[in-house]
Amino acid sequence: MALVLNPAARNVMANAIATAMSGGTLLIQAGAGNTLATVVLPTPAFGAAVDGVVTLRATNEVLATKAGRADRFRVQSADGLTMVEGTITGTGGGGDAILPTTDLLVGVALRVTGMTFRMLETA
Repeated sequence: MALVLNPAARNVMANAIATAMSGGTLLIQAGAGNTLATVVLPTPAFGAAVDGVVTLRATNEVLATKAGRADRFRVQSADGLTMVEGTITGTGGGGDAILPTTDLLVGVALRVTGMTFRMLETA
C-alpha cells in the first residue's frame, strides 16, 4: 500500500517548501543548465497552501539575459539549494510555470504569469 498524506499534512509540507523558496531565485531555462533569465522571488513568494497547492505571488518583471525557448525552470532557495524543478509553457500550455511567450530575446522584459507547486497525496 502506498503512503497516503492527508490534506493537513500536505499543506504543512507545501508551506514549508514554499517558505524555503521565499527570497530565492527562479531560473528560467532552455534545457538543463542554460539559464535565460533569473527572477528574484519575493518574501513570501507563495500564498498559503490549499489542498497541498501553493501559488506563486506576483513577481517583478525581469530582462532576459540570453535568447532561447524557455522550457523548464529551477527554483533555488536563498542559499542556492535547488528546491523545485518543472516545465514552462506559454499561456494555455499546461506547464508548471506560465510565461506569456516562451521565445525569449536578450534584453526583452518578461514576467512569470502563473506557477503552482503541489504536494502529492500519495508517495
